[in-house]
Amino acid sequence: MKKTQKKCLGFVGLSAVVAMTSVALVLPGPNASTISTITDTINVRVVGETPNVDITGIASGSTFVLPEKNVKVTYEHVNTMKITLQYTVLGGGAGSTYTLVDEAVSGDPGEYNFAFDFNNPGYGYGSYVLTAEGVGEDGAKDTDITQFTYLPFIATLDEVDEKTYVDLEYDNETGDSEIDKFVIEVLDKNGNLVTPLSPIEAFPPETRVNIPFEKYDLEPGEYTVRVIAKNVSGEDLFVRDLEKEIPDIPVPGTDTPDTGSFFRGVGVSQSDFLISGLIVFFILEISGVAIILRKNKKA
Repeated sequence: MKKTQKKCLGFVGLSAVVAMTSVALVLPGPNASTISTITDTINVRVVGETPNVDITGIASGSTFVLPEKNVKVTYEHVNTMKITLQYTVLGGGAGSTYTLVDEAVSGDPGEYNFAFDFNNPGYGYGSYVLTAEGVGEDGAKDTDITQFTYLPFIATLDEVDEKTYVDLEYDNETGDSEIDKFVIEVLDKNGNLVTPLSPIEAFPPETRVNIPFEKYDLEPGEYTVRVIAKNVSGEDLFVRDLEKEIPDIPVPGTDTPDTGSFFRGVGVSQSDFLISGLIVFFILEISGVAIILRKNKKA
């Protein structure tokens, strides 16, 4: 009788909770409007046209070796335009800023075209920042900036069939800056010259140089492949460091699995013990269940 009463009371309580929850879901929130058809309206007032300035021709962040580049600056809804080119000499030398355009323009779409030759006087190897700024009639501004680098050469490492190559990209028709030769050196992590591999010389128009790491039993670790371009006067034009890693490859048959301090020297890894333990555990578990079932049948 008591069990029946408890079941009835539980059912009544559950029914009450469901009913109260349903009512709560139907009731409006404290901040809800009594008229559901009213919506908020946002009014936007447009003042003039938004100026737009865009630089094309040189991708921002690019590096190149050919000195001639064509650049276009387009604009619209602009009343004044200012275009500047900032140049910093290779190696962090003195910089210069050139004002290419600073004038009033029509608000109609327009463009400027520039044919740069970065070997002309005033320019040269180094980093550049081209900035174009347009100001609209209501004082709104739009600015586009592109950064790029002009170098004597570009060098990259290429690994093919366990051999190491230096790939070179350069333009050798640059007058006094003409590259006479490349000198390639290999340095260890302490900055010491690895004499079996250094120096290696390459001459234009060569663009791919083998660095015979595979011929020498070098210690595993980090190495630096330094590529130096020299002009006809023997001066360094540009130095590029490339990182090379020789991995530590274990000799087959000599590595012993890590068995932990307790089982060290046994020759069995900790993962082997773990897997074996799990197998034994499941076998015992299944056996125990089978015994229990057999006893229940007999009972």
